Amino acid sequence: MTLAVPAVRFWASGKLTLTPLAALRRVWLTVHLWLGVGLLVALIPLSVTGSVLVWHDQIDRELYAERYAVTGARVAEPIETHADAAQAAFGTRAILTQVRLPQKAGDPVAAVGRVTGELGPGGRPRTLNAWIDPPTARVPDTAKTARGFSTVLYRVHGTLLIPEVGRKGVGWLGWAMFVSSATGLWLWWPRRAASLAEKAFDAARSRY
Repeated sequence: MTLAVPAVRFWASGKLTLTPLAALRRVWLTVHLWLGVGLLVALIPLSVTGSVLVWHDQIDRELYAERYAVTGARVAEPIETHADAAQAAFGTRAILTQVRLPQKAGDPVAAVGRVTGELGPGGRPRTLNAWIDPPTARVPDTAKTARGFSTVLYRVHGTLLIPEVGRKGVGWLGWAMFVSSATGLWLWWPRRAASLAEKAFDAARSRY
């Protein structure tokens, strides 16, 4: 049976020399190896956080059960009543900016406020959230979601917690993984055009 050889060599001036393509393959094999090691370091947190975030709604309900302990699905009070309840819960910490009605039965009314006197990364305003019981307009909890478990996971997954350039860095990692995968396929692909057909022919011939 004929086997594919990983690198084509020829004799020149009495010594063994690699063809340009074979030399390129040998160099890129080393680059591919260390590129894969480096990407693995970034892939582990990206993969783990991405997998966990598939169930972020269920995780939030388990971690912060009091926010979702509603007494009913119907929004019985006027929207203004919910807005007033949220602002009262915020106090002087934040100014109410929006109120969101439940998207499905069992969800609370959600209110968002802009935190006063405190800016987040890039000068963006920080927010304070309130969760409101739809039938009674009672506010069981308020919190800065930027410090919540799911939000931290989103930041790790989207920026690796690197300020300013983290999101672009994750994007470039995606391109690096694509290049590594494509060139890895090139390195793996059989070098001889007759690879599969020739092996099948040789196997059949060896039986006679």
